[in-house]
Amino acid sequence: QGVMSWQSLQKLASQVQNGETTSRDLVQAALSRISEIDTGLINAVVVLDSERALAKSVEIDNLSSADKQKLPLAGVPITVKEHINVEGLPSTAGDPNACSDPSTSSAPVVLALQSAGAIIIGKTNVPLDLADYQSYNAVYGRTNNPHDLSLSPGGSSGGSAAAVAAGIVPLCIGTDIGGSVRVPAHCCGVFAHKPSWGIISKSNCGLPIPPKPLSTTGPIARCAADLTVISKLLFTHAREQLSGLANAIIPPSRVQTLKGCRVALWDDDPVCPVDASVSSAIRATVDLLRRAGAIVTLTRPKVNSEELLSCYRDCVNDAMSSLLPKEMNSGRTYADFLENEKIQCKIRKAFGDFFTDFDILLTPTFPVVAFPHDETPVHFPFYQTSSRVLPNGLPYHLGCFWPALANLTLLPATAFPVQGETDGSLPVALQIIGQELDDLTCLHIVEQLEKAGKNTRVAQFRVPARLK
Repeated sequence: QGVMSWQSLQKLASQVQNGETTSRDLVQAALSRISEIDTGLINAVVVLDSERALAKSVEIDNLSSADKQKLPLAGVPITVKEHINVEGLPSTAGDPNACSDPSTSSAPVVLALQSAGAIIIGKTNVPLDLADYQSYNAVYGRTNNPHDLSLSPGGSSGGSAAAVAAGIVPLCIGTDIGGSVRVPAHCCGVFAHKPSWGIISKSNCGLPIPPKPLSTTGPIARCAADLTVISKLLFTHAREQLSGLANAIIPPSRVQTLKGCRVALWDDDPVCPVDASVSSAIRATVDLLRRAGAIVTLTRPKVNSEELLSCYRDCVNDAMSSLLPKEMNSGRTYADFLENEKIQCKIRKAFGDFFTDFDILLTPTFPVVAFPHDETPVHFPFYQTSSRVLPNGLPYHLGCFWPALANLTLLPATAFPVQGETDGSLPVALQIIGQELDDLTCLHIVEQLEKAGKNTRVAQFRVPARLK
């Protein structure tokens, strides 16, 4: 691992700025890491841009010390999810029938990161059409979980989380319409942030549709502070221009410490019951919160879980229907769409009312730990009924319930890892959901959890045992 040595994005940037290492050394270390532990094994980074990355690293190394200080991400190698446009690289969303010609322009999020000094060394794997909690497709093959190659890394940003968890890069940018940064964070044991809808740009992200409801762009990292740095950068320099929120103010965190923080806990639900590992993680996190002085109350917004899940499944189907084969299109009418929109508005109001009494809502991210690969020949999107089941016997499509809490309501959610009870056991992730535009509260609380949880398993990244 050498100069990278599992360090944070900010630490690596500081070392480049201060002359303690070079950008070229960091980029070369990342590329070597791919050759050593990724190619043919994890298969997280599926599109490489080695030559341009090395050339850019030399440019940054040749800058003056003063100019390096102006770049908050000076010379640090990162990756982005495959469908996000990077000029000169393909964006296929894992579809062998999609155009594989290099993109002619880069997404605003990519331009913002590059302007801050980040170096994109490549792209990470996805499921076909970004529609699974696994990361397999006929273009790039299967991505495996760094903790156990027989398991899924999650999806649809599974390659992204795997690259971060495997120590290839400290950061990757993904997207999230149904837990697509949070579920991979859960499976791989890293941190992720799904921002409030409509704040970070979704433009020019490689799909033939405009920015759609529910879907967001967000970071995956190995520590909470890196999520905050990148989120603030993208809030400022990669604002979505087509959501009506281009001038919306992102307020500072409403709480400063865990002491006195009003935490609502939604720990389980009959619609999507969680397994013993998730329950154990919740108990450990609640214990840490209470020892830190937080006020934790077992409660939830006044919504019907079955109605919420049904509404979400219809909403995400409407958003993704242009990508699906005709036989998988639900055939819903505009009247159906309007009726479902009324239900969504009702649920959003219930959540909004709820946050007048609580600072955050703590919930599971996914009902089970990382599960075995299941490359069922007939492709069904994650939210549609199929023959697949999760290890606890739950129908596969019901797994979207916990992620949907934040997607349907358009609210911010920060996922943080809780490591297994024994060394080598699988991690999970829980999520902190905040009120609309309260991203910095979610991020700050997870930062505080990470500090308070030092020497515990809560909000701590752990190097996968097979990579030690």
